Amino acid sequence: MIVVDDGSSDETLSIAREYEMRDERVRVFTQGNAGVSAARNHAMREAKGEYLTFLDSDDWLEDKAVEVLLDAQMKYPDMMPVARFLYVWYDEDTKKCWAANYEPFKQEATLQSVSTEALTTMGSLGTGGMSPKLFAANKLKQHNIEFNMGVRYGEDTLFSFEYLCRMKGEVHINKFIYNYYHSSSVIHNPVARRVLGQSDMEEQMLKVPGLSEDVKKLIKIRKTGSRILNLSEGLAEGLNKDEIVLLRKSARKYMHEYLCASGNVKAKLLHKVLLCCLTLLPIPLARVIAKLYYRLWIRKMASLRHNIEAVEVSFR
Repeated sequence: MIVVDDGSSDETLSIAREYEMRDERVRVFTQGNAGVSAARNHAMREAKGEYLTFLDSDDWLEDKAVEVLLDAQMKYPDMMPVARFLYVWYDEDTKKCWAANYEPFKQEATLQSVSTEALTTMGSLGTGGMSPKLFAANKLKQHNIEFNMGVRYGEDTLFSFEYLCRMKGEVHINKFIYNYYHSSSVIHNPVARRVLGQSDMEEQMLKVPGLSEDVKKLIKIRKTGSRILNLSEGLAEGLNKDEIVLLRKSARKYMHEYLCASGNVKAKLLHKVLLCCLTLLPIPLARVIAKLYYRLWIRKMASLRHNIEAVEVSFR
């Protein structure tokens, strides 16, 4: 286990050093505060194992999590293993911790089908994020895959996507092995910053060698879908005028690419009308429309996820 202390200012480093002294399998490294991408790249350079998996500091693994991923990798050596995870959050009102799980995904999927599903649902399937996945160290080195230091948001999605493009597809494991803690201070990034970060990530996606034209079109469609959603979210959340102007400019920028990429005439018309309403109407009126659209989108996503089972959990 490799621990990279990214310039912490509390007792994190000393606690990590204690574990390093107790167990020779634990190795601790420290660096000045440079961000999550630099920390993960540092860890990969120090890694000696054949396979890598990543664990963020506020998340935790279930027993035998790595064994589950490794078993799948041995059975499907040309695929990227992806298991299931629980979203865990703390409810300020009830003072309890809750977890939500989703319906099982397909057991296997090719790169094309994974790209189609994941990109059009904003990375909600395996290609989005780092966990819980297994990566072959030699494959990462062979193709010089690292976390992009210039991408401010979605660097983990880009990393997974680049790796997936070097594999035949994903193998989906219908087991919960990872607990992903939603900290409000981490996940609720300012919308204006998030939309610019997503734009960086999607531009880098298009530069991955060997992409089919179909996948490139999906990335372009995703860009516009993301911009419309971010703009509606920003309007609904009451961002200030300067931030709204920034989001409006970003949304308009990608509209032409969307109209060229999408073959659905009805969807083109609806999105064009929506985008005109969100970008051209006076802000107070645009906020009303945005709130309606945002509620409809949330309802649609809930229906896509089928039965979300929320259960009370406790930390170990």
